[in-house]
Formats: sequence, structure tokens, C-alpha cells
Amino acid sequence: MRLSSPADHETVKSCIAFRAKEILVENVKLYFEASGHGIRYQQRIELVNLDQSVLIVYLDQIPRQELVEASERGIFFSITEMQFLQCIITLAGGQQQQPFDSIRSHLIYNWLLNDKWVRRWGELWNCNAIEHAKTEMKSYWRWRLGEFKHFSLYSAGLGSYP
Repeated sequence: MRLSSPADHETVKSCIAFRAKEILVENVKLYFEASGHGIRYQQRIELVNLDQSVLIVYLDQIPRQELVEASERGIFFSITEMQFLQCIITLAGGQQQQPFDSIRSHLIYNWLLNDKWVRRWGELWNCNAIEHAKTEMKSYWRWRLGEFKHFSLYSAGLGSYP
């Protein structure tokens, strides 16, 4: 599972990966629930023919992790816990397992709270995330936009360069 955060580009969405461990799973029905700051979000997920290959589901109805409030009252985030509810699994051959709920997981934001934060232009900025992005861009430009086949992720169809 990967929940998107403010450090991600706006096009990055939260997602979760599923796969069957050993045997084919005919059908999976469940609800993913995330909650925080007194608000609950749910998304229904239904999967068919789940095998050992990874199946990725984007969590369009779940907001990204945000720092909602940092004040004398405390520090509050958009998502603080998550759980799978009403999980119904049907194995190959139609054998249905008993419905169950997963344990509730609590998110710990120590990675976020150890960062350097500055308020500018009416917004709260994570300076460490900005520095990380600058380092990534330097790498990108240093290797000349992936021009050299040795460093390129996308080498198909590229001709040789003088």
C-alpha cells in the first residue's frame, strides 16, 4: 500500500497491491476505510481471478495524507488509521471463506515531524521534501535527460548519439 502525500506530484494517487499467495482466488470483495481528524473515508474494492501476479488498485476515494492542523490543540492529519472491512474471499471452486475485518493500522508520522517546516506565502512548506526534489532534478539533468543508453530507463527506439 502507498498513500500519497503532499511531497508527491499532484498526479500521484494512493494505491494498494493485491495478489494470491499460492492458489487462485476467484473473487474478493472488501471495503478499505481510512480515517483521521474525525472523518472516515471508504472505498469498495472488488477483484476477480486473483493469482500470483500483482494487481494494483488506485484509491480514488481516499484523500492523500495531509497535515490538517498544527496548533496548541495538537497535530492532526487527514489519515491516521486504516482498515479492511467486510472482507469476503471466494476461492477457486466457489469455496467462500467466513467474512472478516482486518486489524486496524495506525499511521505514525515521525518521518514528517522530523522534517524542517517553514510557513511562507500562507502555506506550510516541507523544506526537506523540496531539497530531495532538487537533488532528484540535479540527477536528471546531470545524466542529460537519460540520453545515454547506460543510464536510460527507456532505451527502446533511441538511436545512437554523436
